[in-house]
Amino acid sequence: GNQANDSSSSGRRRGGGGKNGGNSDKVQGRSPELGRHVYDTGAQLDVFARTTQEIAEYVGRTIAGAGEFRTALQKMKFADATAPTYPVAETGKETSPDYLAKLELYRLELREYMSRKNNRAKIEPRVFSLILGQ
Repeated sequence: GNQANDSSSSGRRRGGGGKNGGNSDKVQGRSPELGRHVYDTGAQLDVFARTTQEIAEYVGRTIAGAGEFRTALQKMKFADATAPTYPVAETGKETSPDYLAKLELYRLELREYMSRKNNRAKIEPRVFSLILGQ
């Protein structure tokens, strides 16, 4: 065969290259800062875990407001983000201090929920692009 073509492939290769069955020691993802921490389909599970951990730490360090994504990558799931429930006042108690306090707490929780939801939507494309690039 033509040996010159055997080593001429460029860019990222996945799986099965070399004697050890993997090539993660030669492959680099799109983010130079992550170095050789790449998702290589021919690699073992520990490489997947190390790469995910490295990406989680990188995201937490370099993307403002991405702490939730860092934790989600480490735990492989997001913390629940459910909208708060609007408090219902008993008839005739719509102006009671207890109900007004519950209403104010609802408003604060709603503001926090909306902020988290908007933050996720803003940061998600950057994080997933980074993951897909590795």
